Amino acid sequence: SLAHNNIGPDGARAIADALMLNMTVVSISLRGNPIEDEGGIALGTMVRGNNTLVSLDLGNCGLATKSLVSIVQALMTHPALCAIHLDKPLLKGPHDIQYVIQHLANTIQRSTVLVEVSMDHWQLYDDHLGSLLPALVQNSSITRFSVAGNKLSMDGGILLAKLLNRRPDMTSLSAHSNNIN
Repeated sequence: SLAHNNIGPDGARAIADALMLNMTVVSISLRGNPIEDEGGIALGTMVRGNNTLVSLDLGNCGLATKSLVSIVQALMTHPALCAIHLDKPLLKGPHDIQYVIQHLANTIQRSTVLVEVSMDHWQLYDDHLGSLLPALVQNSSITRFSVAGNKLSMDGGILLAKLLNRRPDMTSLSAHSNNIN
């Protein structure tokens, strides 16, 4: 784990370049490093070129719209990446959130290997979750989903209940620290 090491965009780019050549590393956590959009875009490029990575944790890395979309689009064709943590991004408002969610929903619909998706602290509202729900229902590989620390209300709780009803194979659902009554 390289979590919480004050790795910036240049360091993230160097790690991404190294992972393009290293086909033995299967898991990497850069959680809590200020890699920002520039470093995130380099990591998205790496995901496209590294076929052995199975777990990528980029929570609280200062990722914004461009880097999130780059990473999410790279996931669509990755043959092995089964766990992605994109917690606490720096999205500027509901429009940016919805834009990234549209790309994520598209990726979720097409992915056959993605098992775990974590979107904690995204400032998600019920309508954002509603945009993801059809993809989550359709995708049979995702069995672990986290939306903790968002702004989901009772309506979001109802959407999560629908997900569980339609996907009885779901093994983990985390939605703590919302406002689900």
